[in-house]
Amino acid sequence: MQLVKGTVMARQFAEHPELFNMMTATEYIDLVIDFLERLNPQIAVERFISQSPPSLLIAPDWGLKNFEFVSKIEKKLVERDTWQGKKHLPPTPKGKSRY
Repeated sequence: MQLVKGTVMARQFAEHPELFNMMTATEYIDLVIDFLERLNPQIAVERFISQSPPSLLIAPDWGLKNFEFVSKIEKKLVERDTWQGKKHLPPTPKGKSRY
């Protein structure tokens, strides 16, 4: 999530910052990996982060380009000995239970 100047969310953040949990880059990387583990390995992920112009960005300012972020994800995947789809469960046939 990005907070961008001039938006309703920016106003809400200014009025009630306690309602927002702004993740660190490390926290977000862990969340992305948890998601990737469950994502069907046949689905391509095009982008993990986007960048608002610095003059409009309120938070977070991780100072990372997309390619740098991807590199950190790849490194963390190796550290955790995991990959996209490791925990993926294919759909169960209609009328069948997984349990």
